[in-house]
Amino acid sequence: MLRPWNLTMEIDRSSTKAIYLQLADSIAADIQSGRLACGTALPSSRALATQLKLNRNTVVEAIQQLLSEGWVVSQQRRGIFVAQQLPSLLSKAESSTKSPLYPLFRHRCALFSMMVIQTARLLRSTSSDALIGKFSSGVPDGR
Repeated sequence: MLRPWNLTMEIDRSSTKAIYLQLADSIAADIQSGRLACGTALPSSRALATQLKLNRNTVVEAIQQLLSEGWVVSQQRRGIFVAQQLPSLLSKAESSTKSPLYPLFRHRCALFSMMVIQTARLLRSTSSDALIGKFSSGVPDGR
């Protein structure tokens, strides 16, 4: 299925900001401005990568970022569409009922990943003898 897509976004390859974030921000800005209406289908990742002359993995990362932020939704076997309820347009009543820590828990997967990475780094940096001493009972047969 062909989806018309008029691209106005430009990618600054000399920027320190990651290309996938530039792309995600550009699409989110188009959604916020109303250029992309709710329910509008985005082109496939392959088509978008070809049009922008980017690696498809970069486009997939940008789409994943938009999905995680709530700007777009994925419909199985149909594609990616602009969400009906946009994240920045939540009503005040909805946002006031959320905990002040909500932004932290919103990205709990990223926090969990960060904890796993830090734990792995700690374990790699600590010698195995030190770990055995900390986690063992000191008795060779493990009692």
